[in-house]
Amino acid sequence: MRLRPFSGPALIAAAILAVAYVGLFAFGSVWHAAGVDGLTGTRARIDSLAAAGAVSSALERIPELQRTRVPIEPELANPVSVFRSLYAERAHQPTVEALRQLFAQHLGAAAGLELEGIDLRGGALRRMSLHRATLADADFAGADLRETDCRDANFARARFEGADVSRARFHRTELRYTRLAGAIARGTAFIHAAMKGADLTDAEAAAADFTMAELGFARLVRANLHGAKLTFCRMDGADLREAYLARAVLRKARLRKADLSGAVLEGAVLVDADLAGAQLQNADLRHADLGDAILTGANLQGAVLTRSQYQSARTDSQTVPPAQFLSE
Repeated sequence: MRLRPFSGPALIAAAILAVAYVGLFAFGSVWHAAGVDGLTGTRARIDSLAAAGAVSSALERIPELQRTRVPIEPELANPVSVFRSLYAERAHQPTVEALRQLFAQHLGAAAGLELEGIDLRGGALRRMSLHRATLADADFAGADLRETDCRDANFARARFEGADVSRARFHRTELRYTRLAGAIARGTAFIHAAMKGADLTDAEAAAADFTMAELGFARLVRANLHGAKLTFCRMDGADLREAYLARAVLRKARLRKADLSGAVLEGAVLVDADLAGAQLQNADLRHADLGDAILTGANLQGAVLTRSQYQSARTDSQTVPPAQFLSE
């Protein structure tokens, strides 16, 4: 079977489509270039401010420029990108990275600044001061924040996934709804921190200090809190399933209706802790001090503890004890 050659009208139609396609590509390329040129000009002004000594003003302009989106760059051999370049936009990653580097050059000037939404992913920020800085919605994923001073700062809804904040100081810091999943926080101080709804799933927070912190409805599934200090910590409704709390100090902590199913609390101090309505199914409470802990309405089915431990706590008719106790 022989293919018919294109007729004159078909060739004309194909030529018109080709010209239109190339025209769209050219338009998208120009539009993308114009957006990048605008970013480059603004970035040059920020660099000039920093060079002139107005470092604080320069740094505070970084987040807005990082969030500025430009039309995507079309590729001639990719029709989808050509058509998307007419309406789709995204952050210009070379500019974002260049501004991260600029910030890294002036770490000592960040304290107290308004830096909401700044992108510092993977940044080397060890031992810098972010004291009283506003960093709500900022992105620190994978960053090194070891021994950083974050006291009295605002990190609401910020991202710290995979970041290392070991021995950093978050005293009185705003951390509500922050994402610390998989973060390393060994020996970190969260004293008096506001952490309602924070996500610390799989976080490594051994020996961290959460004294008097607010962790209501926080997610700490499988978090390592070995030896952590949670004295007077408020954790109502928190999700601590399978968390590792061996030798943790939860004296006078409040965990009403918290879920500690499968948690390891071996050797933990729960003296005067309020666990009313808590879920403690299959929790390991061996050698834990439950003196005067409130277990009214709590569910301890399958929990591992002795009868004397259970009797040292305050229970009621709604408390569900384990089917059997460990031998003394």
